[in-house]
Parts: sequence; C-alpha cells; structure tokens
Amino acid sequence: MELPQEHSELRKQAQTIIEELATMGFHSPNWNCNPALTERTLEVMKSDRALLVEILFECLEELDFNRPRVSKMAPASLESLAVELLRRNLEFDSTQIATLISLAHKAPSFRRTRSARIVDVVEKFVKKHGLTEPIRLNLEKFARMIAINIDERETNRIVNRAFSICTGCRPQDVPVLLEPGEAAGDQIIADCKLMTPADSQLWNRVLNHAVSLTAVKPSIKWQSEAQKLLAQVGRENYSKYASRWLSLIGVRGTRDVPPDHWSDSNELICATNAEVLKGIVWFLVSYSDDETARLLGATADTCFRKVKNHGARSPKIANACVGALSMMPFKEAISQLSRLAAKAKSPSARKTIDKGLGSAAERSGMTVEDLQEVSVPDFGFSKFGVYRKQFAQFEVEIVIAGVHSLVVNWSVDGKPLKAPSTAMKRDFPLELKAIKKTVIELEKLLPSIRDRIEMSLLQQRNWPFSVWRERYLNHPVCGVLARRLLWTFNGKTGLCLDGKICDLAGAEIAVLDNTLVELWHPIASSASDVLAWRTKLQERGITQPFKQVYREIYLLTDAERKTATYSNRFAAHMLRQHQFAELCKQRGWHYTLQGQWDSLNSPILKLPKWNLEVEFLVVPATEDASSPAGIYLHVATDQVRFRRINSPEAIELSEIMPIVFTEVMRDVDLFVGVCSIGNDPNWQDGGTLGTYWQSYSFGDLGSSAQTRLAVLKTIIPRLKIAARCSFSDKFLIVRGDLRTYRIHVGSGNILMEPNAQYLCIVPSRGLAKSDIGKVYLPFEGDSLLSVILSKCFLLAEDSKITDSSIVNQIHQK
Repeated sequence: MELPQEHSELRKQAQTIIEELATMGFHSPNWNCNPALTERTLEVMKSDRALLVEILFECLEELDFNRPRVSKMAPASLESLAVELLRRNLEFDSTQIATLISLAHKAPSFRRTRSARIVDVVEKFVKKHGLTEPIRLNLEKFARMIAINIDERETNRIVNRAFSICTGCRPQDVPVLLEPGEAAGDQIIADCKLMTPADSQLWNRVLNHAVSLTAVKPSIKWQSEAQKLLAQVGRENYSKYASRWLSLIGVRGTRDVPPDHWSDSNELICATNAEVLKGIVWFLVSYSDDETARLLGATADTCFRKVKNHGARSPKIANACVGALSMMPFKEAISQLSRLAAKAKSPSARKTIDKGLGSAAERSGMTVEDLQEVSVPDFGFSKFGVYRKQFAQFEVEIVIAGVHSLVVNWSVDGKPLKAPSTAMKRDFPLELKAIKKTVIELEKLLPSIRDRIEMSLLQQRNWPFSVWRERYLNHPVCGVLARRLLWTFNGKTGLCLDGKICDLAGAEIAVLDNTLVELWHPIASSASDVLAWRTKLQERGITQPFKQVYREIYLLTDAERKTATYSNRFAAHMLRQHQFAELCKQRGWHYTLQGQWDSLNSPILKLPKWNLEVEFLVVPATEDASSPAGIYLHVATDQVRFRRINSPEAIELSEIMPIVFTEVMRDVDLFVGVCSIGNDPNWQDGGTLGTYWQSYSFGDLGSSAQTRLAVLKTIIPRLKIAARCSFSDKFLIVRGDLRTYRIHVGSGNILMEPNAQYLCIVPSRGLAKSDIGKVYLPFEGDSLLSVILSKCFLLAEDSKITDSSIVNQIHQK
C-alpha cells in the first residue's frame, strides 16, 4: 500500500529526528557509546507509538533505491535504526502492516538481510488480528521477491512461513515456491496442480522436507522423516516423479534473456529451485536399483557441465548426486562415480567426486581402485563383448568393437534390419528404451575402463591372478579390453589367445591364483621382442584400446643430463590454450586458463605414490590475441620439472624412475602433438606464430610422430592404394591423377609437387571415411593417424574430388 504524497506533521517530525541522530553519529549497535547520543536515542525510543511508526516508515522509504534520498544518514545506519524500532514491538493497525510490507519490499538491502524480522512482525499481527486482503497480497509479493533474489539457506524457511501466513496452512503443507521459467521447476508446478487435493498436500510435505535440508548431507533425523514420507507417497511413485523432474535439468528454460546478455540464465538452475532439487536427490539415497544410480549419475554430469561465462550449471545439485551415490552400497552407484571421475574436468568437480569415491571405499573397507574395479556392471552380456536380447521374433545384438565403437544389430526372424522396425517400436517400447540406455551407459563406461587400465602403467599396479581374472580377464565388458593387451605374469609377458595365456612363441604360461599380474610396458622389453609382439598382434588383427606395443619410450638425453633438473625437450612450442586446458584435465593435470588478469600458472601433475609432482611451464604467447572473455588463445611451452610434493626445489631427472619419466614425458609430447598450432590446416597467421607454424608443420618428427610413421609403414603396403604411396624421411608421398602430394606425418599438413604448394584440407570435409573404416589400425586413440590415412585415400583419387575448395587449390599453379 502506497503512502500519501504529502508528509504529515508526524512525518516531518520523524525526518527531523532522523537528521538529528545522523548529526550525532547514530550507527547501531554502537549508538550507546556516545553518552549524549545514548540519552537522545533512548528518549526517541520512548516517543509516541505513532511517531515511532513514522520514523520506521521514513527509514524504509529512504532505503528505496528508486526514491531520491532526503536524509543524510548512511543507508547502513538507516537499516540499523529500522531494526531498533522493530525490536520495540510496536503496535500496528492492518493498514500500517500492509504499508510496512510494501516498504520493506522496495528496500533491497533491508529485504535481503531483515526479511525474517518483517515476517515475525506480520505473523504476530495476523495471529492477533487476522489476515486482510492487502496484507496477504503484499506479503505474497514480498515472499516471491526474497525467494528470487536471496541465495541463503534460511531463505526458503522464511518464504515458507510467509506463505503459511497467506494460506492459513501449516508450514509443511504450504506449496514450495519455485521460480518459473525452468523446465524442472515448471514440471513440478504442473504435476502438483494435476494431483488430487490430498496427493497435492502430501507432495507439498515431501517438497517442504526436501527444501528443509540445509546441510551438505542429511542428518539421521532428516533421513528418518524422509523414509516416512516415502512410505506415504509410495517409493515407486516417488521414483517416477523424481526421475521426470531431474531428467529435465539442463533442458533450456523459457525466460526472456537479452541476446547480448553476458550469461544465459536459461541454461542455469536458480538458487531457489536448486535447493528443492537438491533435497529431491537426497530422498533417493535409500534406493538400491541401477535405474536410480544412472539417474543420479546423469543428473550430476548435467549439473557439473560448464555454462558459458558462468561455470558449472549447479554444483549444489551435482554434489548432492555424488554424495547420494557414495552412500549407495551397490555396484552401479560406484560405477556411476567412476564414470563421473573419468569425465570431470573442473578441479572442484574432480575433488567432489574423488571425495565421494573415498567415502564409499572407506565404508567398504577397500581402496578406491579396488572399489572401482569390482563395481563395473556386466549389463547382461552373456559372452565377451556381445549382448543378445530376444523379443518374440525380434532380436537385438550389441557388439563392443572398440572403446568408441559399439555396433547394434537388429533382426526379425533371423533377417537383418537397419533399425528397429515399426512393429518392434509399437510392441516393445520399454525394451527398446532399455537397449538405448544400455548403449549410452556403455559409451560412457568404456573410456573410463580404458583410462583406468592405462593409468596402472604409471601406478605400477598389480593383482593376484585370481583377482585379475575375475575383474578383467573373465569380465564380459572389461575382458574385451583386457584381452587385447599384454600383461606380465610373475615377469613373463603374455597375451590371452583362444582362452589361454600365451607367450610370444605361442606356448601357454602356467599361472597360479597367487601369480602377480601387471600391465606390460615396452620399456622393460628388448626392441626385438617389442617388434615381434607388434607383428603378432597385427597377424591376429588385434586393435589395442590404447598405445601399448607401439608406446613411445622417452629416455634421458645428454642435454637433459646436462641441465640436470629440467627438460627443454618440448620447449618453444605454441599451443591452442583452450584445447590444451581440456587435454590437461583429461590426463589428470591441474591447469586453469590464463587471461588478461592475475592468472599465470602452469600444469601440475601430482603422483602421490612416488611422492612427486611435475610442472610443465607454459606462458602466454607473445603478440597473441585474446578471446572476448580476455583469455589468451595460445600459450608457449617451456621446461618440464620434477619435485617432491610440498617442496619448491626441483630434483635431478636422473633420480626419477625410468617408467615415471617416460610416462610423464609422453603426456607432454601428447599435449604438443595434439594442441600445437602446427596441426591446424587453416592457420594463416604471420609474425612469430606464423614462423613457428611453418617450422612445426613440416619440421622434424617427434617421438609420437616417429611411432605414427612406423605404423603407417606397416599399414600402407596392405591398402588398395599401396602402389600410389611411398615414404621419404618425414613424409608420406601420395601420387594422384593430377598431382603428387607430400603428407607430413607429424602434423598431417600437405605440400603439393612440383612447387611445394600448401594444400589445406580440413579433416571434417571431403575425407574418405568409408575407406578408413575398413583399415586395420593397431591401436585406438591416434586421431591424426586416421586423418592422414583419410587424406591418403582422398588424394590417391584426386580426379574424383568434388569439394570446390580442394579442387581450386589443386588446379592453382
């Protein structure tokens, strides 16, 4: 309710008193430090009730940012004086209560910090005198405003109390206030409106209990009450609604957002709705089914994802999902945590997930590594890498062909189909949905298994054969990857062939349950044995999930022995910073983007088992541009150093175990090989970066590029285009119908003969994917190898190229 425009005599008197107190230095709670001020303030507080109300209203009006200031008293002092007056238990009439709420609504600082005090006053008045329509309308408007703009745990309680006053219901029966414009919140509102009054009231209690959770994790008392409510709404019924609501997180909202706004709020979850959804998640902690675990895993993944110019979508909900999963004592929950750990990019997300895994491991009495291994589900696979399911005359088959290659085959009465038939979709919708979920889960799981196995090289992890056999060799999913790798059995190298562990000569290796099994590394074998294993795998057509027999080995060089405490092997390279940062996160290095602020840092890899940490020095590239957000586009590389954890001093490289040194340097080589601007076929920059691009694009081959060259020399002779291909130093030479092409094995960039003219081919355009898909590759993970082979197929038949941008370059002399 608005106040009259003309001030009464009481209002003028109130303004005079406020100015007098301001002159004397009023600022609660220290106003009584000055004897004169204390005496005057106490005298004011004994004034007539009507005058005190006018002073209160004048204070609140002065705190309205949209109203011209009259008083010289500082806003903080005005707020303090208003609080002092509210503590006096003033008597209001209904009109004045409505006015009080209206004025508090318009005073942002007071509303933000003193909303509970206003609700206290209103609640006391309504209990004594009843609720009028102006009070109800103003209080509801006030409650909605504080719910939207205040991100405090106490906020929801205050809002709940306010709506309890407005409706006359018990606080636990009042509908939870959700901010509209978000898919999940809108669905909750819509579902509750469609319920019967009895069901709606019951769900109000559930949602109010959800939002009452202010701690990071629920107490025993909270969980006990949650179990009672679950029993009343029905566990299956709750799961249905919770799944619907949580699945909508990440769906774009419907708010009106200016096109040029710095952050898109339609991608976010507001604080009010996040509190409700966080509590909804914690209700699920008592469930023990795979579907619930997958729901929480998917929700956490969505909430951890970064929103442009903001950060993670909703860390609060994501953390709740991780906490709930860590308390669920069954395989799928731990499996979801493992998958989240493999995908997590931000340091805070990784820290939360690692903490969740640690808590789960502690409760189970196992190490985190053991817990992750025993928690890998089999998804119902009846044999290694193959899943079959029959639906009447229909059948589906899922084949794990590789880490990133799942083949789904459909058939009816034994006849193959390209996709599920209309009849299958009509008669078995739930079964098809389950198949789709299985494929999605496998696509997430396989990379995490691959990464965990590969990391065991650096960790030097080993298992008794009986344990390894159960977790890897005989596991229908893990076994697909494990059986393509070399392992050592009490020091003897072996490969699983036809169900037996065989050595290089094909003889079976005798193993016992206590035989120690370890992942083989080429650093411990002779060059001849490594070459022989490569040949054997090639003859068998075995594609390894990562580079193992072709793994690069990095030994100390004379230059590194001379520098002693650092390596310059990968210094002076120019890397695309955003891509570099992403790859650092994937490989477990800690790094944050550098920009035009105090942000200088270098990637750090911590190796607790060896009491080591590694630093790869990088600095912003000179003469470099920045993104609109002020982030440098490129960084220049420098030294690699090792030091003991919590020690600033670099240690000599000769003290590092050879396998630790080679694996760390391999990571650094990977950063350079993948992120260097020399790999960008579109690079047309001049200056320092342009000079570097020229030198890298066609320069000497690094270790990983030399490995790629060796692989190409084994692959090319078996291709239909072999007669058109040859090798010269660091180039794969392809003879086309129109010109001859030199493909640099390190960068994939191309020079055309006879004038060494540069040919730009963007990998996503015009490449012969159908041909490359038929080529045997000895390992997965080298995307540049696939790109070079694709370019090779394309250029061998250059007269058939239709892409105008490529054709124009070829014909340009």
